[in-house]
Amino acid sequence: MHMSYDDERGWASIEFALITPAVVFVAFVLGAVVAVAGDRARLIASAHTAALAAMRGEPQAAVVSAAQAGLPPLQLRDVSVTPERTDGIAVIRVCVIAHRSLPRPLGALGATWRECATAPREP
Repeated sequence: MHMSYDDERGWASIEFALITPAVVFVAFVLGAVVAVAGDRARLIASAHTAALAAMRGEPQAAVVSAAQAGLPPLQLRDVSVTPERTDGIAVIRVCVIAHRSLPRPLGALGATWRECATAPREP
């Protein structure tokens, strides 16, 4: 019986088995990038909403509540409100810090972001 090494039967299965983990990894990375972009957009919007609340002179609790409203699934860590002067104009600077944990078993990993927004102070 003569065996030919030019026989390609079974190679498609091997190639599929080799490429599948790479495709799954790329899909996971793309999903993570989209999730991070969404989280950053939520955090930026949250900081702006909180700055507008602070600009209206609302109490600290209302500013924190405004920041928290747009954050799920992020966990609010801190909200700071600081009056400043920029080019002679009185402004309120609000910084929001939020964290996102990864699901188990990667729960120890995660990301913490900080975004700040300013709004002119009402007289």
